[in-house]
Amino acid sequence: MPYSIDSVNFFSIEGIPWILLAWGSLYFFRSLSTLLHETGHAMTALILTHEKVKIRVGAGKRPFVWKSNWLDLSFSIKNSMVGHTEFSTYNLNSKKQVLILFAGPVFSAGAALGGIFLAIKVFDSITLKSLTVGWICSNAICFLRNSLPIELKGMDEKIVGIPSDGLQIYRLLRSMK
Repeated sequence: MPYSIDSVNFFSIEGIPWILLAWGSLYFFRSLSTLLHETGHAMTALILTHEKVKIRVGAGKRPFVWKSNWLDLSFSIKNSMVGHTEFSTYNLNSKKQVLILFAGPVFSAGAALGGIFLAIKVFDSITLKSLTVGWICSNAICFLRNSLPIELKGMDEKIVGIPSDGLQIYRLLRSMK
């Protein structure tokens, strides 16, 4: 008989494989969550600047690289919780910069909420639900990490003091007064 979500006691030995699957998928989805978050910034920056945008996720020595006329992407699994979107602020006022910074956390929150919807309304399989828990948590962590007004570690773990999206938004809003 296949497992159903109602038949598993997650606080027992039989729940361990499903909890491990959720933890493993959290690690697997971490890089995709960062990429999705940075895509939120990039799409908004493309719309508001009409100039080339660069996305960098992770810090591996040989990243996957894709280039086009409007977007450069560098993607590595190593240190994939760290990402950066580069765009020109030359013709952007503070309000537009805030919109670009806000878009990343909005994409992360939307991905987490979409995962919650799938887990509750769509997926019946405990395997899919366990995988979705990893997706939800990965995107929720990305949302929280970037929304709080704090300083983060950079691409190189020795570099500390990179302002989160929330801290950059806070600073921009204070400067607008």
